Amino acid sequence: YSSPLLFNDPFDVPRHLDLGFTFVEFREEALKCFADYLGGNGLPGSPNARRVLDQMRKRIEDRPVDAMLNDLGAVLTFFTQRAFEKTAQDLQAVWDDRVPGMRICCFSETAASPAMWAHYGDHHRGAVLQFESSDERDSLSLMAQPVRYQNEKPSLPPAEKWARALLGEAPIDWDGYLHEYFFAKAAEWSYEREYRVSTHKKENESGLFSDYVFHPLDLRGLVVGSAVSAEDEAALRAILHRKYPHAALYHARINLNENVIAMELVAAGAA
Repeated sequence: YSSPLLFNDPFDVPRHLDLGFTFVEFREEALKCFADYLGGNGLPGSPNARRVLDQMRKRIEDRPVDAMLNDLGAVLTFFTQRAFEKTAQDLQAVWDDRVPGMRICCFSETAASPAMWAHYGDHHRGAVLQFESSDERDSLSLMAQPVRYQNEKPSLPPAEKWARALLGEAPIDWDGYLHEYFFAKAAEWSYEREYRVSTHKKENESGLFSDYVFHPLDLRGLVVGSAVSAEDEAALRAILHRKYPHAALYHARINLNENVIAMELVAAGAA
């Protein structure tokens, strides 16, 4: 389980939180909300916002709505612009502090991707671990969720949602938005067919990665790369025999006629 700071894709779990809007755009959305309130559409949940709304309603016969909204816009600029900018800075600071402590474990649906073997399998000199999830064993991989591949970078709540949250209408679903930051990657990585588990380091841990123990029965197979040396394969066989006798052993065979990597069963695991 590693921090995104160790990932080979520098854009995976973005380091910069881009609000995607300016204070002026945020202020305009807040004013639209008040225009809706004055028109009888909804009410703010914030007591302070309700007091402002009550004052505006009392003056509605003496002062045009547009003029009152202009006044409110000036008040918002005077009292909230610095707070808005500080909130954006604080949000980035919290994110900067959180990213090193994130722990993400990545899985793939396939063990037959040539690109994956080239990138992660030491040019076919490595191996692939095959895992099976079990409710009974409470496997860590049960928490794995699919990565969504997209060309758009992950986004934070738009200005309208920030404004409505500030006015007490509805809280921002941060889990939903941050989920996109954890589980979205550029479309060009779609060949990885990735699932991942996202968690956070424990209090007594340091560094940028953590080793978490999995249940021995979760390991159902080991796929040895086509270029693995006889010495390394013998060492892997010894580990399987000693610690994971139930796990099957496969060879990844390169089929040049069909341009595929095929899995050849070498030894079935013990029942």
